[in-house]
Amino acid sequence: EAQTITETTNDRDNSISTINRGLQQTGTDDSISDKIIMGVIAIDLSEWIQLSSLLEAREAVVPASAGSAAGKDAARAAYLERALKAALLVLDSLRNAETSNHADKSSSSGGSDSNFLQAEDVVVENFTAEIVFEDMGGTADTQMLKSRTGRSTESGLHYISQGVLSRVHLSSSVQNKLIDTDKNCSLDFLVSTGLLLYRIFGRGQIPPTRLKSNNGEMPPTEQKMKHKRINKTNDNSCDLLFSEKEVPPAICRLVFDLMQMETHPVENPFESLGEVAWELKQILEEPDFFSHSRDEWQLDFGKDVYGRSGEMHSLLQVAARVSLETESLENRLVLIDGDPGLGKSHLVRSLKDPLSTLGFRHVDAKFDRLAQQQPLSTIAGAFDEFFRSIAALRQNQQYDGNFGDVEEILTSMERDLATSGISLLSNLIPSIRPLFPQILRRVVSDPDLSAMAAEQAQSSHNSMQGNIIPDDEDTTTSGAESSKNRLHYLFRRLVCSISSPHHPLIIFLDDLQWADDSSLDLLSSLLLDFNHLDLFGVNEISQCFLVVGTLRHNEVDRSHRFYRCRENFEASDSVNVTTIHLDALSHDCVNLMISKTIRLPLRLTKTLTDIVMAKTAGNPFYIKAFINSLLEEKTLQYSLSEKRWVWDIETVRAKSIDENVAELLAKRLLQLSDNVQTAVKVVSCFGSQINEDVIRLLSNSSKWEGLVHGLDVAVKENILEKCSNYRFVHDMLQESSYELMDQEERREYHYSLGCVLLSNLPSSEDSDFTSLSYSAIDQINRSDAYARAETYAVRFAVLNLKAGRRSVEVFDFVSALSYLEYGISFLPEEAWE
Repeated sequence: EAQTITETTNDRDNSISTINRGLQQTGTDDSISDKIIMGVIAIDLSEWIQLSSLLEAREAVVPASAGSAAGKDAARAAYLERALKAALLVLDSLRNAETSNHADKSSSSGGSDSNFLQAEDVVVENFTAEIVFEDMGGTADTQMLKSRTGRSTESGLHYISQGVLSRVHLSSSVQNKLIDTDKNCSLDFLVSTGLLLYRIFGRGQIPPTRLKSNNGEMPPTEQKMKHKRINKTNDNSCDLLFSEKEVPPAICRLVFDLMQMETHPVENPFESLGEVAWELKQILEEPDFFSHSRDEWQLDFGKDVYGRSGEMHSLLQVAARVSLETESLENRLVLIDGDPGLGKSHLVRSLKDPLSTLGFRHVDAKFDRLAQQQPLSTIAGAFDEFFRSIAALRQNQQYDGNFGDVEEILTSMERDLATSGISLLSNLIPSIRPLFPQILRRVVSDPDLSAMAAEQAQSSHNSMQGNIIPDDEDTTTSGAESSKNRLHYLFRRLVCSISSPHHPLIIFLDDLQWADDSSLDLLSSLLLDFNHLDLFGVNEISQCFLVVGTLRHNEVDRSHRFYRCRENFEASDSVNVTTIHLDALSHDCVNLMISKTIRLPLRLTKTLTDIVMAKTAGNPFYIKAFINSLLEEKTLQYSLSEKRWVWDIETVRAKSIDENVAELLAKRLLQLSDNVQTAVKVVSCFGSQINEDVIRLLSNSSKWEGLVHGLDVAVKENILEKCSNYRFVHDMLQESSYELMDQEERREYHYSLGCVLLSNLPSSEDSDFTSLSYSAIDQINRSDAYARAETYAVRFAVLNLKAGRRSVEVFDFVSALSYLEYGISFLPEEAWE
């Protein structure tokens, strides 16, 4: 170990000695300090490149101070950022000269070529770099800069590291030459630009050039050969010539495409300096994709949202009004509609973190085409997840005694809901129970609730709290309807108690086209009813929540229940409805999406984008499915020799894509191993996601013992994603997974899954009917006639009876009727005799 440390130290000392020799060879003692005028240093661009390269070498070997970046990678990244900015400033100077001199060109007809900037003038030696110190503005400051150190190059390194490269302009020898707008896009001009960029990114290295002999003499100096061109380069020249400098492949391709435009066919060649600048800017602004990436061989669509800036702005504006207009008796609803696959859910989720930083709290619910029929299970489950996170936050903060927002929430709930309300809601939202152990030490029966409500009503110091569960004064209202109204009332009070002007609440309801009647009734109550508010000022209860819903507009016609709800919301004076419609992505957005996915600049993905756009019509989900199919068929693959993704454009053009992508998704799923296919089929039987408790119970059975492994592989294949549960990345994947099974196989899966879950339930008639009970009986019911001939049919009928009774208890009569009808279907005909 001591020998290794000694060798490492010697290597570092040798490197430092080499750097110091470079410092001694760079100009005279006063060459840089004499150039300081009013806090601005003007040096030749070639000198800036040399100093910047020396700074990189020093930062790579000299240990950094505490808290700062150190090491070769950090030094290289810093140089690359400086070089990209310098290259953009060079191009800006040329383009600005073109703009400013355009009028002069028009008035100087008949002028000689010597009045115009020629291709051979575009060299490093004809540019000057200006470094600015923003806090250095006067003579005294200039003198302080000059006295920083006794050696000019040491000062130069300080200026490069601390100053800002603000401008690069043409030197005086060519400054007054005009830019010929007809020639600046010529091959000569673009190739010269490539040679110049090679010098910048190559740390001053001379570009590789094969020159004809000059009457047998030695090759001319670079100043004389600057107008020459590359005659031939081998296929790996980009990689070989920049390998020692470790220049990222994206920059290598840009530089060599420019340098070889005269002699070699170039993929999507540049047509102007503006296109070169645009590509450099993309590389600078996306370093993780084009500069620093170590996993560019992995295809990754990322989490970015493309082409939705206007929609995101509209949603953020509505959210901002929620926290500002707290005294208004007006609720806000945002509906985001569009065809499947356009990214409605992704748009909302992308704003979760920005809104959280502004104090917003989130309750996220997703309705499901195959959802279990537990009454209000989707919305109640979303609130249950919210309070689970509250409990976890409270536990994590327990050690420093700082409960902050958590204690504020619990205090508000205890004040606004009282014991009776908390007791009733805990039956639907179990995670509330551990937050109020002093209140909920036992399950409270209905008579207890009535007694507590009466006791609250007699309390003189808090009259509003005493009426926490108001009775319906209309005697003509049925008891069932009155009970439902009381439950809705409690939910409205709950929303108020967990929201405030400083912490508004966003309730996200995904896929409203699949919402059940009970959930739509509750949504209507949340938005349209206000009798839970203290309008007379006895207790201050704010109304600070926003409902955001997504739906497939092509699945909601005039006969759909939500269509009628939407009409009511839009007609009401108490609901402000904002509709955001999503269309397909534009060609430019699709090109940007593909560019960042395969880590190639926009110029190089144009041709591929043209075909993808034509086959997918700009649908983001279809695009991902199509690109994945190209990857699986090896039409799109990563080339280790070229260090980039490559494709056969004719094969891509010949590939067909089904109109609804179902066939494409099915092919992808069928390429998975049997174990993974089984896993995704299991999840699809439960809907878009599967509960962790269900996974645990299924994994303990011999039939599904490999389930977890299959699920994890599906996550790696981007079929599923794992949050608190396993869920499909998109609803269309769930539908395709379910469609992999024929009718008989589906029945068998549902029955087998239901039986495993039932085997883990208590057999006692008096046992509680839990969410697991609902999951089990829903699977049995979906097995249809497959289960009716079984000896357990009577038990299935009993479970449906219990589910129906429980549905009645929470006022969901539509679900109750469904469970009772299923229960009757399991009974034999002689059961009625």
